[in-house]
Amino acid sequence: MTPPPDSDPFDRLTLLERALCPDIKQRFWNLVSLCIHGSDCPYCCWEWHGHFARRGYGEFYLFKQGRRSVQVRAHRFAWIIWHRRPIPEALWALHYCDNPPCCNPHHLFLGVNQDNVDDKQRKGRTSRGVKHGNAMRRGKWLHGEQCSRARLTAEKVRDIRYLAQSGTRTKAELARLFGVDWCTIRDVLTRRTWNHVP
Repeated sequence: MTPPPDSDPFDRLTLLERALCPDIKQRFWNLVSLCIHGSDCPYCCWEWHGHFARRGYGEFYLFKQGRRSVQVRAHRFAWIIWHRRPIPEALWALHYCDNPPCCNPHHLFLGVNQDNVDDKQRKGRTSRGVKHGNAMRRGKWLHGEQCSRARLTAEKVRDIRYLAQSGTRTKAELARLFGVDWCTIRDVLTRRTWNHVP
């Protein structure tokens, strides 16, 4: 059966066929910063500079047509391009480097969810039930800047509290100024977070 004449044959390509398409490969690699050592470097992370999805993973838009868009995680697409074969349905593309924006195929390996959990536990990156992703290492809770995901510093927290007390900025304005969500500003002001900062 032939498709209707108005449909785009490009839409029917598989993910692997798209990964091997020179135009798409070029568009993808233009959004990745390769290291100075070149494309065979197994050491450096190749940072993604396109759109980001939740939890810091890069997201590559394969195509947009009207309101519909098809996207894939950038590190998964990098693995497919590099190895020239699809990732089996049940497998994940995992990072050796623990850097979600990294698209270096040398830093990626395939595994199931349990492999990812085991890797996190082996490297001491599990939250152990703490709210908001704080980690515990060597029996101490990590606070503020010690937490690897912290976007604020103690100095910025003091500035936020000072500006909020002076009444010159709203929470939304403070959020834009400091590059965080307004909920983060609310939590700082109510001392739900950063309580250890005077």
